[in-house]
Amino acid sequence: MTVPGERSIPLDLSGSTALVTGASRGIGHAIARTLLERGAKVAVTSTHHAPSWINEWPGAVHYRLDFEDDASVDGFLADFAKPGDIDILINNAGVHQLEAIDEVSRKAWNRLFRVNLYGPTVLTRHFAAHMKANRRGRIVNVASIAGTVCKPNASVYSSSKLGLIGLTRSSATDLAPYGVLVNAVSPGTTQTDMLDRVLTPELRRSFLAGIPIGRFAQPQEIANVAVFLASPWNTYITGQNIIVDGGTTIV
Repeated sequence: MTVPGERSIPLDLSGSTALVTGASRGIGHAIARTLLERGAKVAVTSTHHAPSWINEWPGAVHYRLDFEDDASVDGFLADFAKPGDIDILINNAGVHQLEAIDEVSRKAWNRLFRVNLYGPTVLTRHFAAHMKANRRGRIVNVASIAGTVCKPNASVYSSSKLGLIGLTRSSATDLAPYGVLVNAVSPGTTQTDMLDRVLTPELRRSFLAGIPIGRFAQPQEIANVAVFLASPWNTYITGQNIIVDGGTTIV
């Protein structure tokens, strides 16, 4: 499939260093690759080993980071030698789990909030201090339309993503005086490995029927918006939640 906006755009990110969490595949991979294509150096994280694609890019480096493991988080923060070098932070790592509100387990609640909200909060806190000192920086949180509209069996997931949108808005208020812009991107249903895991054929048909454009998003379409918000082209957008959903939330 040809993705709108897939051709190169004249955007030079040489001299920038980005951190993209959850970048082994899907939207995170697309964001990391797009940043690399534009000349940025990119640190990527995943919960396990480095993704195979990273060997294709001399400007990419991998870190293991598992937000459900305190030792992993503490080790990552301690080992990240020069946090002041990061001028672009993309909080993309996320997990999804479908459970009705009367069936939600403590384990599921902890998992979703640890990865989807605690992780971005910890990294924003860690890197924002250095961005403030440098008086420059861009933070983009990958939220979800689930933080805006709700579906059955997604109460905890929706809550975690709504919290991430709230973190975006409040962080933007704190950091705007220092030249640091913070925004969120809320993808609609996007064709990723996670989608294949959580959607039954019946749900897939139901979701497609609610998208005016008539198809799921491709990861690159989300990446294009995230990279714009993280780039020097964005000079005056902050505290916003940009919904990229093919029109799902307008009907």
